[in-house]
Amino acid sequence: KSSTAELCQLAEPLSLHPISLSLLEKLLNSTRVNTQPDNQLAALLCARINGSPACFAICMDSSNEYKKISALLRKGENEINQWADRHSVERATVQAIQWLTRAPDRFSAAQFSPLLEHEKSSTQIINLLVWSGLCGWINRLKIALGETY
Repeated sequence: KSSTAELCQLAEPLSLHPISLSLLEKLLNSTRVNTQPDNQLAALLCARINGSPACFAICMDSSNEYKKISALLRKGENEINQWADRHSVERATVQAIQWLTRAPDRFSAAQFSPLLEHEKSSTQIINLLVWSGLCGWINRLKIALGETY
């Protein structure tokens, strides 16, 4: 799974703080109880938005759902938004992840409500948003640690 790969890459710096490593693993696993395609999309979009090719590659390697559109996900925002506009479920997810990653302070019901319209439970939506935030944090941490390859 991508969470294991992400932990492996962070193992050396976090090995100095085993409690932190254990807590991070618990957090990763708690948000991925039932891995949904939306979680894969969240990880891919966060990595792309944050400019983390390493995280993007790891997520793409573990994604079966989005391999077909990997070239599209590497392109610009316009192409991603055009693709999302043709898929209503992904559109709501893409918009929520974009806002949460770029401007979390401005994330609101305007991004949350469309997710509810697609018959998802509020628990699934919260897990998706937590996973998205966590992926973004891991991307930025790896970039700060110099792991941008």
